[in-house]
Amino acid sequence: MRTFKYKDYEITVHTEPKYNPNSMDNLPYDKVIPIDVPFDDFNTCFSLNIEKDGESTSVLIIAPHYISVESCVLPHEKGLFMLLDNFVCLFDVEAKEIVKKVDLEPYGTTERPYIYGEDYIIHGEMNIYRVSKNLEIKWQYSGRDIWERYRGPEPAFEMKEDRICLYDFMDNYYELDYDGNLIFEKENPYQVNPYIGKKQANNEQKRPDDSIKLREYRNGTRNPLRLLSRFFKGRNS
Repeated sequence: MRTFKYKDYEITVHTEPKYNPNSMDNLPYDKVIPIDVPFDDFNTCFSLNIEKDGESTSVLIIAPHYISVESCVLPHEKGLFMLLDNFVCLFDVEAKEIVKKVDLEPYGTTERPYIYGEDYIIHGEMNIYRVSKNLEIKWQYSGRDIWERYRGPEPAFEMKEDRICLYDFMDNYYELDYDGNLIFEKENPYQVNPYIGKKQANNEQKRPDDSIKLREYRNGTRNPLRLLSRFFKGRNS
């Protein structure tokens, strides 16, 4: 649960169970707002409990599946800022409505928003964005691979006072200023692809030798169709 203050309002964010308009098992809400998602199991639901002067209103948000309820909502001067997968939204607390929604059209999913001055920095799977308080995309940046790490102690994404430090999945390192300019880059000469193997500097990556079982499937000795044809051939002989 997270709590925000806006004017005389107190808003708490809660994770909620799945919602289906045709079900009798739904919890009661004063308003339900779907964000371009079908009413099925592949979505994420959370509620905004809005309180003022002892009165409470519950608003259910039905969002795309790939969001984190713990981090997708941030304060905004007009209410709440929301990152709902590929959408950035502005929620008006007084009207209890989403009054603006912009599709970032990212490659992959989005991870988490962060406040930077009056703007928002968004860590996406493939893209880094800076979005204004009016939900205008000021810039975006993508690297050679996804902004995730599977090795190394440093985080894949880190905001510092004057720069954003990034590692991609191949362990290449980047630094951006807050205007979206690449100010430093270091390519990893010993890039590691867990699906292929290791790449030595200035050498081509080579796929590891096929396993014995895989070779057997490829040459047909374990191919199910070949085994079946051999079975019927034996019966007909």
